[in-house]
Amino acid sequence: MKKLYGICLLLMAGLMSSLLYSCDEENSVNYKDDGAYPPPAISLTSPASINSVELGQSVNISGSVSTSMGIRDMYFVQAENATEGGLKEIGNRTYLNINRIVNDTTFSVDVKITEKTTSHIIMVATDVLTKKTAQNIEVDEVIVVNRDVVYIYKNIELAPEYERPASPVQPYLFSTEGVTVNGVMKNVLTLAEVKANGGIGVDFALINVWKNTQTDPPTASSRLGQRGFTFCDVSQLSRGPIGRQCDAEWFPKSDTCCMMIIPPATAQAFGLDALFNNAKADDPTVYQTLNQLSGMGMKVGTNYYVNKLSGASADRTDALVENLKAGSYIAIRRENNKDFKYGIIQIVDPGNDSDALDANSKIIGDDYTKWYTGPELSGYTYNGVAKLYGRKCKFNIIVQK
Repeated sequence: MKKLYGICLLLMAGLMSSLLYSCDEENSVNYKDDGAYPPPAISLTSPASINSVELGQSVNISGSVSTSMGIRDMYFVQAENATEGGLKEIGNRTYLNINRIVNDTTFSVDVKITEKTTSHIIMVATDVLTKKTAQNIEVDEVIVVNRDVVYIYKNIELAPEYERPASPVQPYLFSTEGVTVNGVMKNVLTLAEVKANGGIGVDFALINVWKNTQTDPPTASSRLGQRGFTFCDVSQLSRGPIGRQCDAEWFPKSDTCCMMIIPPATAQAFGLDALFNNAKADDPTVYQTLNQLSGMGMKVGTNYYVNKLSGASADRTDALVENLKAGSYIAIRRENNKDFKYGIIQIVDPGNDSDALDANSKIIGDDYTKWYTGPELSGYTYNGVAKLYGRKCKFNIIVQK
């Protein structure tokens, strides 16, 4: 339906462009004439001004839009008073879903106030002629309430789970909000604990990349291009570069968490060392600093894992790159119900793989024809990559509430 809607928009836009002025002067039609073809009309049923709103809370904006030429799109965005006059957009635009071209529609949207400098909420409606109408909703005051606005966790430890485990016990998964297990709220979980609670609420895993676990028994082609400690979005564990298809049975459902490395220069510009040294859970400036991560362009299905080492397989000739070490940072974007929340992982200990490396600092392979379901299995070698299962990585993390 959305694809058809897009095609219709393109056809109508092309038609209107070609007909802005008819070649027949006697029957000319000037679609630029706002008197004959006015821009969309916005009518609010909610107040046009808001006395006060708490930072992090939402305000409801409702009303209707009408136009004779068809509505192309509508969006809301926060704005602040610009120093040179006028308004300046801040935060992200929130677009309304429009599945087909209509001349009239109603709307009711909850707009979250994420910036303390917000002075207006702007609603913009555009018709198929690309004529726009903006409706400003004034916000008199944004109140900063002394309450926790971010989660802060220190010295979290995760460890990669073994392949196809019958009874998984490794502290493998992290949940920002926590999952209740036997009446206890836990942020670090095993696969078994996740399955018992439906899978929802978990953000990422620390895995040991080595083999694709889908084909049984594994073969030489099961070996993956990368190797070693890797942070990964739990909704993408079955993807080709990750190979943890064996985990799918433990996740009835899963949430989404994008992630990507924060370059050292960006970390310095954001002042992340000082942020982690001084951050308080009730400090709104920490929340606003995390908002800056929206500019990194994280995408679902594209930015879903971060390797400690790239090109680390001793079976390949790829150039070795160290991505994570103590003091490195990873940006994350939690996407539960499309309510984006940003966070940062600070690496304290990226995991010890020193005794699994060859002379070229690449990770040695073990017997790829077997499933390593646990430690110290009889008849199995643990010379390289297999040593990394169960080894812990330590990190700090700050995430928006």
